[in-house]
Amino acid sequence: MDSWIQRQIEDLPRDQRSVAEAILTRSENPTTLEAALALIHLRAEGATTHLLAALESTSVHVLLESVDDWNTSLILEDTEGTPHLAVFSSQDQAETARQDYGSAAYQSVPVDTVLLCRSIGGTLGLAINPHDDVLSFHLSPTIFAHLRESL
Repeated sequence: MDSWIQRQIEDLPRDQRSVAEAILTRSENPTTLEAALALIHLRAEGATTHLLAALESTSVHVLLESVDDWNTSLILEDTEGTPHLAVFSSQDQAETARQDYGSAAYQSVPVDTVLLCRSIGGTLGLAINPHDDVLSFHLSPTIFAHLRESL
């Protein structure tokens, strides 16, 4: 985990810091993205900014039916029917999701977020760890489009 996000967690009030640390112990080797998602879960000040900064400098995992074809990536719809590309903060998260969604045919592929943004177009949103009740976040298609443009 990057030191800048670690400092953000250390600067939290004691009760929030304890919750963040407990959340992060769920992962054997927590990623910077997972730390940023823990801050989102706690509704910490500046958490969204930290999440976007973490996305800019990290890799995520996608589930693909065919590793040679981005069109086979796992796409989920929210309650309003809006499609979201499912991405995962770690290999472990991707494997758990693969089992939860019954997607045995999918393979987890790590990809740099900048490359991902350049490869995916259209009106998709982004669902980060959508299967996880704690370390999850959804970017609407509009916000995901702005993120793609900025990267």
